[in-house]
Amino acid sequence: MKLLLTFYLITFLLNANLLSQSRDYGEKNGYDWKDFYNKSEILFDKVDWSNKQEWIDNETRTRKLVYLIGIYDMSTKMPTENYIKVTNKKGKDEYYDIGNPYPYLYGTSPEQMLSALDDFYSDYRNMNIKILEAIHVCQMEIKGESKEDIDWQTRYYRADIEGKRKMNAEKYHIKH
Repeated sequence: MKLLLTFYLITFLLNANLLSQSRDYGEKNGYDWKDFYNKSEILFDKVDWSNKQEWIDNETRTRKLVYLIGIYDMSTKMPTENYIKVTNKKGKDEYYDIGNPYPYLYGTSPEQMLSALDDFYSDYRNMNIKILEAIHVCQMEIKGESKEDIDWQTRYYRADIEGKRKMNAEKYHIKH
């Protein structure tokens, strides 16, 4: 029994480490989100169980939740005050509190976010959007923000750098 518990603990810690602490953590996108399923499918590739699909689905859900819990955990360790330094016209540095650097998890649970991300990435046009950006859109949906704002934010994350610059200029009436 003790050996079995040790095995489960090591497996959980290994999964948590492999899924959430990689160097490209913030670079993962919809293809990586879908890849959680592929990796689970490979894990059970050699078995011939009548409930094999149930095991694959459960493993995929676990992988996604471990990844999301890592993000939620990371956000609790970020400072709630985040300052930006701006040099004024006189050459003097001024500091402004711009709030929490990653507020997109507030008011949501990992379960809600998992379901919302699955829905979000079911649209192939969203596959290149980073998971951390997709979380922002999903939070907007969960909190019931306007369809227009959600659509604009989604299009913004889909756009390249030049497209984002143009969208910002149009929305915020920035003249160049």
